Amino acid sequence: MYTILVADDERWIRKGIVKMIDCEKNQISEIFEAVTVQEAMEIYDQKKPDIVLTDICFPTKSGCDLIEYIYSDNPNVCVVLISAYSDFSYAQHALRFHASNYLLKPVSKEKLNQAIKECREELRALEERAMHKKQVLGSTTEVLPNSWREKADLNPSEIIVNKVIEELDRDCAQKISLPQLAETYHISEAYLSHVFKKQTGKSLMNYIAQIRIEKASQLIAMSSNGSSGKFYVVAQQVGYEDYSYFVRVFKKVMGMSPREFHKKIMQERGEYVEED
Repeated sequence: MYTILVADDERWIRKGIVKMIDCEKNQISEIFEAVTVQEAMEIYDQKKPDIVLTDICFPTKSGCDLIEYIYSDNPNVCVVLISAYSDFSYAQHALRFHASNYLLKPVSKEKLNQAIKECREELRALEERAMHKKQVLGSTTEVLPNSWREKADLNPSEIIVNKVIEELDRDCAQKISLPQLAETYHISEAYLSHVFKKQTGKSLMNYIAQIRIEKASQLIAMSSNGSSGKFYVVAQQVGYEDYSYFVRVFKKVMGMSPREFHKKIMQERGEYVEED
């Protein structure tokens, strides 16, 4: 069951909206009413309604202020703006704060209940995603160290990505693939790829390449030996068996070959460059 807050300073409009709501069909257990934005904020804080129907124009503040207030607390609350003003700027502001719908007065019973139905469907989808996250989190706790289990308030996908990053930081040479990680954390490859890129700004393979080349550049900078043999050893240390491929990736990330990088570092230090 869901709860609704109706905010409108005109009593007859507010009562009319309340009367039009089909509580049984929309699974509404309780409806709260507010005359002002301030009262609506107070009711929201006390009751935490699932759906908010609000006018835009009030004597003080506005429905957009109410949306911002609610959004700062919980962006998943479904908000429907009901206004006599068709100015698109209001709709733009509403969309900015994820308002679920924008209805013009006089709103019909059919359109009102359709908007509430859409809110219910949106809330149900959120509930299902939350359940999925809970299942994912439960399935990953066995492979997560205690330090990560203590961060259970994080989004499960964030936990997984952070865990992968932690493993790569510890050992960048290990063989890691998208299919392997997806199987380990019981999620699809497509979803893992999406959340990894969303959180890091890079694909998994590009991130691995960056970490490995950064480690390789550190090892090369520490060495006075600029021979191909030394670079081959470094390539193996950071997870590249194919030396030619290592050189190509190094050039792509660093903008120069391993040999050129080593020579540059040695020259900056004023040290002798030992070559083949």
